[in-house]
Amino acid sequence: MALGYADPDQIVGLAQSHNSTIIESVNAPHGLDKVKVFRALGDETRLAMVRNLRDAGGEMPCSSLVQACRTTRTAASYHYKELEQAGLITRRREGQSVTVVLNVKVLAREFAALLRCL
Repeated sequence: MALGYADPDQIVGLAQSHNSTIIESVNAPHGLDKVKVFRALGDETRLAMVRNLRDAGGEMPCSSLVQACRTTRTAASYHYKELEQAGLITRRREGQSVTVVLNVKVLAREFAALLRCL
């Protein structure tokens, strides 16, 4: 599914079908700043990260995501922070490895709201 022109119901359906892999940030309020969400997605690297996470079923190890996006760990860390502040991802530590988890519910909600406004 492309992140471009999708039916809002289809996006919400995707979020509901991925609920087993979604970890909502405990401190992410429902009224997230929409500008933060779309500003986070306005960067090519961050958009590539979201696409790669989507294509991988919603989560990937940090090291794999860095390779897939052809970026450095330092740059990736900055992009993760931006995506986390927008509520689009969370990071889960498992021993020494870190997994990035896409928050499809936030993504679906914000895209559905955008489509309703157009």
